[in-house]
Amino acid sequence: MTNALAPLLDGPLAFIRPKIAYADDPREAVRGVDLAEGDVLRDLLSRFAAAYPGQDRRAVASLWSKWLFAVVLEPVLATSMRADWALPVALGDIGLILTADGRAEALKLDHAGAPFAPVSAEQRFAALIDDHLAPVVGALARTSGITPRVLWSNAGNYFEHAVRSAEQSGSAACPGVIHGKELLASRTRPDGRSNPLFAPIYYLDEPGRTGRRRRICCIRYLIPGQAYCGVCPIVRQEQACRDTNERQEAGARA
Repeated sequence: MTNALAPLLDGPLAFIRPKIAYADDPREAVRGVDLAEGDVLRDLLSRFAAAYPGQDRRAVASLWSKWLFAVVLEPVLATSMRADWALPVALGDIGLILTADGRAEALKLDHAGAPFAPVSAEQRFAALIDDHLAPVVGALARTSGITPRVLWSNAGNYFEHAVRSAEQSGSAACPGVIHGKELLASRTRPDGRSNPLFAPIYYLDEPGRTGRRRRICCIRYLIPGQAYCGVCPIVRQEQACRDTNERQEAGARA
């Protein structure tokens, strides 16, 4: 299995190597299928929450999910979009290497995956959405009480970042990048279901304000000591209110 991935991990995709582990890796791990089990998730979230005693469990779950999605999505999307290689994503085919505090550190693969040539965004990403993200999001929401919309937004944030990074790396013409952009721009999937990864990010283009913003807040600010993230939509809303108040005050003084 190592040899099958070596040409990719020793070349332009070397940046994902730290997030890939193999079946013989001795580090602590949890089986992928257990990520959909409430008892296992509660244990992992409790370990992670020890650094934030007494805090809102929804915000803790959101933070934990960010580590998970970063570990899973970066290698899966990089190999798919830049190299047309499908890493295993179904929960029965993967595991998760854990840190001492219970957060994700690396994706543990039962097998190396295989080259593929999907002809649509749905073919390329359906397994990732349906066989990995959907069951994990559902289990996390049931276990912590967080709304699934926040978790899908967390996943979408990393997904959009992966698409943008691949595009900027010189892979813009690759079918995988085109498919990634198509997925993020589609409100629905081909079978009519809503696309939970639709437009998670927008870009400001206003006088004095530009940049990348999430559409849905990750709610990490509910944990004391955790500031708004750099792409938080709440920051923009608060700034807009301040700007409006300043204009009104200036008008009153005129």
